[in-house]
Amino acid sequence: MAIWIDSLRELEKQQLFAEIQPGKWSIGALAAHFMYWDRFVLENRLLPYVENRSVPVVEVSEQEVNEAAEVYAHSGVEQEELIDQVIAKRLEVITMLEKIPEKHFSEPFQLLNKSVHVADYIKGLTEHDIHHKKNYIIHGRERLVTN
Repeated sequence: MAIWIDSLRELEKQQLFAEIQPGKWSIGALAAHFMYWDRFVLENRLLPYVENRSVPVVEVSEQEVNEAAEVYAHSGVEQEELIDQVIAKRLEVITMLEKIPEKHFSEPFQLLNKSVHVADYIKGLTEHDIHHKKNYIIHGRERLVTN
């Protein structure tokens, strides 16, 4: 994902921050979305797990996090700065994952009111990223070609 985010440097500023389709996020807002959720996962899931603490029950509104990410992306942050921040946060997540012993990936941990295997949790995060990336590659290319 970091490589794909880094490739966004090739876009013109207007291309990065314009809606892909009416009512859809810009690619810049999508990048900020990854960063905001990476921060949440890092602080509220991975760090407690790595530190052998219970994973906290955190009331989180997906809509609020997503809206905050979109607002940030369109707050005037420079393209290079946004991309650098997104990559840095993703690398923090990767570094934290590397601290988890391989044998623990098949062990469950308590997440809210259910037991989840670390590997399955990471798989879900990866599938989420891929879903967004596919969507925006398809619609983003269409938009970039027609404009």
